[in-house]
Amino acid sequence: DFRQAFTDFSQQVRTIIELPELLHVLVQRTTHLYHVKHGGVYLFRDGAFQLADAQDLPEQATLELKLDKTNLAQLQAGNTSLRPREELFPLLIPLMAPKTVESGDNQPVLGVLAMGPRLSGLDYFREDITLLRGLADQAGTSIYVAQVIEEKQAEAQRLTDAERQILAHRQSPLAAPRMSPKK
Repeated sequence: DFRQAFTDFSQQVRTIIELPELLHVLVQRTTHLYHVKHGGVYLFRDGAFQLADAQDLPEQATLELKLDKTNLAQLQAGNTSLRPREELFPLLIPLMAPKTVESGDNQPVLGVLAMGPRLSGLDYFREDITLLRGLADQAGTSIYVAQVIEEKQAEAQRLTDAERQILAHRQSPLAAPRMSPKK
């Protein structure tokens, strides 16, 4: 049952907190469930959508998702971009950060779930897009949480490294108190 498999998958996405694993599962399972030739997850980093994970991407796919102004505006507004004539990724689904007090009504786009053409040659139906948007909403929250966890872990590691450096300096001969020569 497709709906049950999709529901189970949506619940699984909510439980993964390691970002690389989350992205891999997201793109792999979505392309498999929808019988898609290829797919990718592009995260917004350094002012561009950069490839973070992919499944069966063809050679013409790039490490950066190139978007025209119309598609970019649609995604930034939180809307799906359906491009039936596009051969590489006919469906782009925004991965949005959850609304927070700081962000207000402006939900930042964390990334894009880029879906290739279906193996059957059929277009994506309204129901497909609705289900994928629901998944993307959950995935966006999970990606946001995973990114926050990564940032906190990196910050904790920087603090640990700084404490080790201070301790090493205190224990080094250079840190020993110097006595001034007696006259």
